Amino acid sequence: MGRMRKPLSEQTGNLTQDIIKQREYEQSLAALPADRLKTPPDWLVNRTAKKEWRRVVKLLCENGMISNADIYNIGGFCNAFAMYAEASESLSVCGAFNADGTEADAVKTQLKYSEEMRKFARLIGLTLDSRLKIASIKAKETDEAIEEDFGDI
Repeated sequence: MGRMRKPLSEQTGNLTQDIIKQREYEQSLAALPADRLKTPPDWLVNRTAKKEWRRVVKLLCENGMISNADIYNIGGFCNAFAMYAEASESLSVCGAFNADGTEADAVKTQLKYSEEMRKFARLIGLTLDSRLKIASIKAKETDEAIEEDFGDI
């Protein structure tokens, strides 16, 4: 796995003007439209998932990082978050171990949904690395199309 990407504003190395322009361009390509994501879908598991939907969509729409095609991945993330929160609440009330010293089922549930959240977070661009990788791919495709149309100027 490659190194995690940082936004241009957080990079401290000596960058040439060409690299700076390329990275700015890549970051600008990460913006996508999203008009059907204003209201949470009915199939979210509970109020916690719907509240998380609103938070995530607002966050990603501000950055232009999601589109209507992401509805199921966002929903999957929000449902996993709600189930993780429920398991965490159960652990805070009942503890991580049963009376006989075995691990409580809520521990396994919490771990399962934390992994689900990480997977969906990468898919919808909640991680910085995933957002910058998407932008890098778009920039490369655009550069190739320009070079194909106009040659190596």
